[in-house]
Amino acid sequence: MLALSTLKKDGSFRQAKEVTNPIAKLEYCMRMIFMVESIRRSETRDLISAGQELERLSPWYTEKVDSTFNSLRSLQHRATSIALSTMGPPHIWWEDRLAFRTMLYQGNRIQFDDICKLFVELERLAVEAWEQDVLCGLGIRINYGNLVDDLTNRSVGYSFISETRNPFHANRDLLLEHILTSPTLRSRFISGIGPDGMPVWKKLELRAWLYKYSVFEGLLLVRAEMLGGAPGRMTELTAMTYKNVATTTHRNFMTFGKYLAMLVTYHKGTAISGGEKMIPHAFDGVTSDLLIQNLAIARPFAELAAQICHPTNSKIRQIYREHLFVNNGRLFNTDDVTQIMRQHSNPIIQYAIGVHSWRHICLAFKRKLCSSLEQLVEEEDTDTVEAQQASHSRKTENRIYGLSADSLSGVAEDVLPLYLDASTDWQIEAKTVPGGLGLTYEEARSINFDKLLHLSAFKRTSKNQQTNISNQEIVNQLATKIIPQITEQITASLLKSLAPALGTIVQDALLSVQGMIYHVFTRNVYI
Repeated sequence: MLALSTLKKDGSFRQAKEVTNPIAKLEYCMRMIFMVESIRRSETRDLISAGQELERLSPWYTEKVDSTFNSLRSLQHRATSIALSTMGPPHIWWEDRLAFRTMLYQGNRIQFDDICKLFVELERLAVEAWEQDVLCGLGIRINYGNLVDDLTNRSVGYSFISETRNPFHANRDLLLEHILTSPTLRSRFISGIGPDGMPVWKKLELRAWLYKYSVFEGLLLVRAEMLGGAPGRMTELTAMTYKNVATTTHRNFMTFGKYLAMLVTYHKGTAISGGEKMIPHAFDGVTSDLLIQNLAIARPFAELAAQICHPTNSKIRQIYREHLFVNNGRLFNTDDVTQIMRQHSNPIIQYAIGVHSWRHICLAFKRKLCSSLEQLVEEEDTDTVEAQQASHSRKTENRIYGLSADSLSGVAEDVLPLYLDASTDWQIEAKTVPGGLGLTYEEARSINFDKLLHLSAFKRTSKNQQTNISNQEIVNQLATKIIPQITEQITASLLKSLAPALGTIVQDALLSVQGMIYHVFTRNVYI
């Protein structure tokens, strides 16, 4: 079965790295079956706990025992060894090897300036969707200053949105109140008043609003993926929660000072190390404020709309109540995000970028343009900030995505700012106003980037500055520094080489002059 599942249409077999995933899925499914079976048997037998039954069945889902599971583990070890020792094929070819702003990805020309234009277009679409479709043109917002977020609070339902010291909790019904008091919007969403005195909502209008709301949330998710530093694993990003829930140990939406960040934990080494990694990705300025306004103003109304449109489906209501990004009653998946990225990237870049291709393109540009942490490199085995954000090890990045320069060192409180810096460095290089400035989304628009940079609201790294210098400026700077040194060295070398010859020439010249003077003098005497 495994061999046939790896057979491609052209008759060849998939590479080793493409085989490890289905084997891992089979292993997890087998372990889950044994767990379910142990629970079932413990319920039908007295004095036997699920743990005891699971221990009795353990030889059949662990290694070193002749079983189907052991055979799969042996194949997994072999496939992993082959995959780790196989260098990935080159996906990138740099056409511009000086500034590294133009590449060929699988034969398609990708220019970094076009990617920056894509970010501007996504920003425009997100702001328009928020103001016109989600807020229905009301123009409301909740102003806030320094946000209070108790990172140690593990209570179910807690987030900085529900924190009473922040101004959001008292304004949960802000959008609902404005809809009820606006004659135009009231007639749009409400058909009348019921016998109980409650408004009778138009479900078709609410469903249409929820669809537009999902389009807006999809744009925010794409911006979080493309501007949050190194791209994360989409399976985790689409399932992130913005508040504490009973089934997880942490939430994925937090504030670190003025930075708003999504906290991911997935890493390929989790199964081996047995522990999760806390890896923050900082949002850019526009996405940060839109997310806060969204959860504070629009999400409560979305929960109400979901309850009215799906009164018997508690799962849909739970998704709106807990998750950061919602796609019209369900979670986004990788195909959804890829479709959004391709839809908006193809007209601008002339190539439809998806989730997979974006990982290669983004990491290649980051490696060349964002090297502000080069001083932290110690050795090849040290993990890097970008590699951790991309949910793999540095060895994996060296083998597949190329060398990275930002290493991890120190304890957690020293490392967390490096993750945020890695995100903001990428945002600045992409000419996007970074997060951590406490600006509204209008103030953080890309049109204000140069103005804020001039006011020193943020600064570029030295590598970014060098990247934007023109070729002629580089030549002029090199000439100014090198030519005087070369001239001095040539002059000294010539003087050293000609010194003996110059002495002889001067002596011969003096003798010749003396002879001429003597000849003239004696001639005058005879005359």
